[in-house]
Amino acid sequence: MILVASQSLLSVWSRIAPTHDVVILSQDNLTVALETIRRHRSTMVVLEEPFAVSSEAAAFVARLQTDPDFQGIELRVLTADGAAILRSAKAVANNAAVNLATLTRPMLQRAVRVRPSGLVNVLVDGEPATLVNLSPSGTQVRSALVLRPQQRVRVSFPLTGRAPIRTQGSVVWSTLELAGTPTYRAGIRFITVLPLTVEEVIAQL
Repeated sequence: MILVASQSLLSVWSRIAPTHDVVILSQDNLTVALETIRRHRSTMVVLEEPFAVSSEAAAFVARLQTDPDFQGIELRVLTADGAAILRSAKAVANNAAVNLATLTRPMLQRAVRVRPSGLVNVLVDGEPATLVNLSPSGTQVRSALVLRPQQRVRVSFPLTGRAPIRTQGSVVWSTLELAGTPTYRAGIRFITVLPLTVEEVIAQL
Protein backbone atom coordinates (compact mmCIF):
# COMPACT_ATOMS: atom_id res chain seq x y z
CA MET A 1 0.00 0.00 0.00
CA ILE A 2 1.15 3.53 -0.76
CA LEU A 3 0.00 6.64 1.13
CA VAL A 4 0.27 10.03 -0.62
CA ALA A 5 -0.38 12.79 1.88
CA SER A 6 0.71 16.10 3.40
CA GLN A 7 4.04 16.35 5.20
CA SER A 8 2.28 16.85 8.53
CA LEU A 9 0.33 13.60 8.21
CA LEU A 10 3.32 11.69 6.89
CA SER A 11 5.38 12.68 9.92
CA VAL A 12 2.58 11.51 12.24
CA TRP A 13 2.29 8.20 10.40
CA SER A 14 6.04 7.64 10.68
CA ARG A 15 5.78 8.01 14.45
CA ILE A 16 2.72 5.76 14.72
CA ALA A 17 3.92 2.91 12.56
CA PRO A 18 7.59 3.29 11.62
CA THR A 19 7.89 -0.35 10.55
CA HIS A 20 4.45 -0.70 8.99
CA ASP A 21 4.29 -2.07 5.44
CA VAL A 22 3.11 1.22 3.95
CA VAL A 23 5.18 3.33 1.57
CA ILE A 24 4.65 6.99 2.43
CA LEU A 25 5.00 9.69 -0.25
CA SER A 26 4.62 13.44 -0.17
CA GLN A 27 1.92 15.08 -2.26
CA ASP A 28 4.39 17.95 -2.79
CA ASN A 29 6.43 15.97 -5.33
CA LEU A 30 4.06 14.07 -7.60
CA THR A 31 6.74 13.17 -10.14
CA VAL A 32 8.61 11.19 -7.49
CA ALA A 33 5.30 9.75 -6.27
CA LEU A 34 4.41 8.44 -9.74
CA GLU A 35 7.83 6.87 -10.25
CA THR A 36 7.71 5.23 -6.81
CA ILE A 37 4.23 3.85 -7.43
CA ARG A 38 5.40 2.47 -10.78
CA ARG A 39 8.46 0.88 -9.22
CA HIS A 40 6.66 -0.71 -6.26
CA ARG A 41 3.81 -2.12 -8.36
CA SER A 42 1.47 -1.51 -5.43
CA THR A 43 -2.16 -2.61 -5.81
CA MET A 44 -3.52 0.18 -3.59
CA VAL A 45 -2.78 3.90 -3.43
CA VAL A 46 -4.34 6.05 -0.70
CA LEU A 47 -4.69 9.82 -1.08
CA GLU A 48 -5.39 12.20 1.78
CA GLU A 49 -8.89 13.65 1.21
CA PRO A 50 -8.10 17.38 0.87
CA PHE A 51 -5.48 16.55 -1.75
CA ALA A 52 -7.64 13.97 -3.55
CA VAL A 53 -10.32 16.55 -4.37
CA SER A 54 -7.94 19.40 -5.24
CA SER A 55 -7.25 20.72 -8.72
CA GLU A 56 -3.56 19.80 -8.25
CA ALA A 57 -4.52 16.15 -7.92
CA ALA A 58 -6.56 15.99 -11.14
CA ALA A 59 -3.69 15.15 -13.48
CA PHE A 60 -2.11 12.80 -10.92
CA VAL A 61 -5.34 10.83 -10.47
CA ALA A 62 -6.05 10.78 -14.21
CA ARG A 63 -2.57 9.39 -14.85
CA LEU A 64 -3.09 6.58 -12.35
CA GLN A 65 -6.51 5.79 -13.80
CA THR A 66 -5.64 5.84 -17.50
CA ASP A 67 -1.94 5.12 -17.99
CA PRO A 68 -1.46 1.38 -18.78
CA ASP A 69 1.64 1.37 -16.56
CA PHE A 70 -0.69 1.66 -13.55
CA GLN A 71 -3.33 -0.92 -14.48
CA GLY A 72 -4.89 -2.76 -11.56
CA ILE A 73 -4.25 -0.07 -8.95
CA GLU A 74 -7.10 0.57 -6.52
CA LEU A 75 -7.40 4.23 -5.56
CA ARG A 76 -8.74 5.03 -2.10
CA VAL A 77 -9.19 8.22 -0.09
CA LEU A 78 -8.13 8.68 3.51
CA THR A 79 -11.20 10.39 5.00
CA ALA A 80 -11.03 13.47 7.20
CA ASP A 81 -12.21 11.34 10.13
CA GLY A 82 -9.52 8.78 9.37
CA ALA A 83 -6.81 11.45 9.27
CA ALA A 84 -8.08 12.80 12.60
CA ILE A 85 -7.72 9.34 14.14
CA LEU A 86 -4.14 9.10 12.90
CA ARG A 87 -3.35 12.56 14.28
CA SER A 88 -4.95 11.89 17.67
CA ALA A 89 -2.71 12.29 20.70
CA LYS A 90 -3.65 8.80 21.89
CA ALA A 91 -2.54 7.15 18.65
CA VAL A 92 0.76 9.01 18.62
CA ALA A 93 1.47 8.47 22.30
CA ASN A 94 0.76 4.74 22.13
CA ASN A 95 2.59 4.22 18.83
CA ALA A 96 -0.68 2.56 17.83
CA ALA A 97 -0.90 -0.18 15.24
CA VAL A 98 -3.38 1.27 12.75
CA ASN A 99 -5.02 -0.54 9.84
CA LEU A 100 -4.86 2.24 7.29
CA ALA A 101 -7.28 0.56 4.88
CA THR A 102 -10.10 0.71 7.43
CA LEU A 103 -9.83 4.52 7.52
CA THR A 104 -10.35 4.92 3.77
CA ARG A 105 -13.16 4.89 1.23
CA PRO A 106 -13.03 3.99 -2.48
CA MET A 107 -12.36 6.83 -4.87
CA LEU A 108 -15.11 7.38 -7.41
CA GLN A 109 -14.56 5.16 -10.43
CA ARG A 110 -13.58 6.75 -13.70
CA ALA A 111 -15.96 6.79 -16.63
CA VAL A 112 -16.06 3.60 -18.69
CA ARG A 113 -13.61 3.80 -21.57
CA VAL A 114 -14.44 2.04 -24.84
CA ARG A 115 -11.73 0.62 -27.08
CA PRO A 116 -12.21 0.42 -30.85
CA SER A 117 -12.22 -3.10 -32.26
CA GLY A 118 -9.47 -2.29 -34.77
CA LEU A 119 -6.93 0.35 -35.70
CA VAL A 120 -8.71 3.73 -35.78
CA ASN A 121 -7.17 7.11 -36.51
CA VAL A 122 -8.33 10.49 -35.26
CA LEU A 123 -6.77 13.92 -35.70
CA VAL A 124 -5.02 15.84 -32.93
CA ASP A 125 -4.21 19.41 -33.94
CA GLY A 126 -4.68 18.27 -37.53
CA GLU A 127 -2.15 15.42 -37.27
CA PRO A 128 -3.12 11.70 -37.37
CA ALA A 129 -3.17 9.85 -34.07
CA THR A 130 -4.21 6.32 -33.14
CA LEU A 131 -7.26 6.10 -30.89
CA VAL A 132 -6.57 3.88 -27.85
CA ASN A 133 -9.86 4.41 -26.00
CA LEU A 134 -12.70 6.89 -25.61
CA SER A 135 -14.97 7.97 -22.75
CA PRO A 136 -17.52 10.78 -22.38
CA SER A 137 -14.90 12.85 -20.56
CA GLY A 138 -11.78 12.16 -22.58
CA THR A 139 -9.66 9.97 -24.80
CA GLN A 140 -6.28 8.25 -24.91
CA VAL A 141 -4.25 8.45 -28.11
CA ARG A 142 -0.84 7.55 -29.52
CA SER A 143 0.72 10.17 -31.75
CA ALA A 144 3.99 11.22 -33.36
CA LEU A 145 2.96 14.78 -32.49
CA VAL A 146 4.61 16.12 -29.33
CA LEU A 147 1.98 16.14 -26.58
CA ARG A 148 2.75 17.58 -23.17
CA PRO A 149 0.69 17.93 -19.95
CA GLN A 150 -1.58 21.01 -19.85
CA GLN A 151 -1.26 21.48 -23.61
CA ARG A 152 -4.55 22.55 -25.24
CA VAL A 153 -5.38 20.50 -28.34
CA ARG A 154 -8.10 20.09 -30.96
CA VAL A 155 -9.38 16.55 -31.45
CA SER A 156 -11.33 15.57 -34.57
CA PHE A 157 -13.21 12.29 -35.05
CA PRO A 158 -13.73 11.58 -38.79
CA LEU A 159 -17.10 9.79 -38.87
CA THR A 160 -18.43 7.66 -41.70
CA GLY A 161 -21.23 9.28 -43.70
CA ARG A 162 -21.39 12.50 -41.71
CA ALA A 163 -19.37 15.54 -40.73
CA PRO A 164 -16.52 14.91 -38.30
CA ILE A 165 -16.92 15.65 -34.62
CA ARG A 166 -14.52 18.35 -33.48
CA THR A 167 -13.82 18.99 -29.85
CA GLN A 168 -11.24 20.71 -27.70
CA GLY A 169 -9.28 19.14 -24.90
CA SER A 170 -6.35 19.43 -22.53
CA VAL A 171 -3.51 16.92 -22.23
CA VAL A 172 -3.63 15.50 -18.69
CA TRP A 173 -0.60 13.21 -18.97
CA SER A 174 1.78 11.95 -21.64
CA THR A 175 4.64 9.48 -21.95
CA LEU A 176 7.21 9.11 -24.71
CA GLU A 177 7.43 5.55 -26.03
CA LEU A 178 10.76 4.89 -27.72
CA ALA A 179 10.18 1.37 -29.09
CA GLY A 180 10.30 1.70 -32.88
CA THR A 181 9.18 5.15 -33.99
CA PRO A 182 9.12 7.58 -31.03
CA THR A 183 5.46 8.05 -30.11
CA TYR A 184 3.63 10.02 -27.46
CA ARG A 185 0.90 8.19 -25.57
CA ALA A 186 -1.37 10.77 -23.96
CA GLY A 187 -4.56 11.11 -21.97
CA ILE A 188 -6.73 14.03 -23.08
CA ARG A 189 -9.61 15.47 -21.06
CA PHE A 190 -12.37 17.03 -23.17
CA ILE A 191 -13.20 20.68 -22.60
CA THR A 192 -16.23 20.56 -24.89
CA VAL A 193 -18.84 17.80 -24.69
CA LEU A 194 -19.23 15.15 -27.39
CA PRO A 195 -22.58 15.48 -29.24
CA LEU A 196 -22.93 11.67 -29.49
CA THR A 197 -22.52 8.82 -27.05
CA VAL A 198 -19.14 7.07 -26.93
CA GLU A 199 -20.68 3.96 -28.47
CA GLU A 200 -22.13 5.98 -31.36
CA VAL A 201 -18.79 7.66 -32.05
CA ILE A 202 -16.86 4.38 -32.00
CA ALA A 203 -19.42 2.71 -34.30
CA GLN A 204 -19.08 5.45 -36.92
CA LEU A 205 -15.30 5.80 -36.97
